[in-house]
Amino acid sequence: MCFQTQSARYVLVLSLSHTVLLCACGTTIALH
Repeated sequence: MCFQTQSARYVLVLSLSHTVLLCACGTTIALH
């Protein structure tokens, strides 16, 4: 149970950071 929660949190953070990275890249390309 504990491992499952930690794994889910890891996936959530990974997905969130990936989205932020994509947004940052998109903004940079749009500015240039």
